[in-house]
Amino acid sequence: MISTYDLNKIKFATDEATFKRAVGLYEGSKVTEIEELGGYYSAVVLGTEPYRVSVSGRNYKHGHCTCYLGQKDTLCKHMVALAIHAVMDGKPLSDKDKQLSHHVECSKLCGVLNKEELEAVKKSITESMRYIKPYRGPSRTWFANQDSLREGCNRLSAIVSDLPVSRQVADILVKLLLRLEKKVSVGGVDDSNGIVGGLAGELAALLEEFARIDPSCIDAFEPLCGKKYYFGWEDSLVRIFDEREPRISTGTKDIAILNAFKKKKFIDAEMAGYITNKIVEVMPNLKEVLGKYDINPKDMIRFQMVSEMCRSEREKKGLTFKQISLNLKIPQYRLKDVESSSVRDIDADILENYINYLGLRKWFSSWKKHNRDVYNRLSKK
Repeated sequence: MISTYDLNKIKFATDEATFKRAVGLYEGSKVTEIEELGGYYSAVVLGTEPYRVSVSGRNYKHGHCTCYLGQKDTLCKHMVALAIHAVMDGKPLSDKDKQLSHHVECSKLCGVLNKEELEAVKKSITESMRYIKPYRGPSRTWFANQDSLREGCNRLSAIVSDLPVSRQVADILVKLLLRLEKKVSVGGVDDSNGIVGGLAGELAALLEEFARIDPSCIDAFEPLCGKKYYFGWEDSLVRIFDEREPRISTGTKDIAILNAFKKKKFIDAEMAGYITNKIVEVMPNLKEVLGKYDINPKDMIRFQMVSEMCRSEREKKGLTFKQISLNLKIPQYRLKDVESSSVRDIDADILENYINYLGLRKWFSSWKKHNRDVYNRLSKK
């Protein structure tokens, strides 16, 4: 029998605590004596005591368990563990399989989506929005309706948490906020539990983070000005837009470099030189200070992407400098040199070990191809 749900369905439609406990049962081989009969899966799940559990192959929330919650017709970790077994067939779960994104997080990675990626994101958002349905009764369907809202918001949270920081993505997020607003204000969605409003608030906070990382994202807030919305989430974004710094006009050279950056996704020597010159125009004394301390600003700018990738991947994996230092037998200050773009202090061999440890070899090889001269200067240390 093939179930009509998959692991993503279980992840996004189950509360975080129950899912994590169910994963523990599944990985601990507590789901035993699995059988399939009449469109249902049944098993004995070993908990405080052995529990008889069954779940439907069409909807894992339809079933029964002999535990305390199950006898009250409440979805329990034993039912979810059996559902996971039904879709995974006993195969191990990857870290990505177990990763939950029930709350919006900022990737903190700058970049733009190519045409295919952009279309895929838009399609995923549209599919997730289908779970945010209007409620028209009867009353017995209200809880199912709220579960659907929660699943849709969880799916959207996972999508936007993976997106890079850019004006392009800021536009997508603003449009998503306006779609959610319309669903609640005129689309018949019952948000009395605050599920959709909670997501809207998290998206607004994400856009604030975008504005801090890349001020060009602030321009995406303009469609929100001069209107009042149901959630009231727009206030902070409108204030940021109103208080934005005056923009320096963008010339042909700036546009050419921005376009080159979008295509290469790396900062090369020409781009780094141009950025350095722009900074020196604003801070004329900086050049003398950099020369005094033998600091090459162009190398620092070009290496910044490596620093950011290492920091982001380390934080994503939940690792500390101390843990990595012990595992690689590398002083912590050496790892911090890498993540702070202290190019003149970075040891190439240590960098290579750190890159391998974080699983960034493929990306770093591409960076090295575009920045061989910077890497060679590291290698002489």
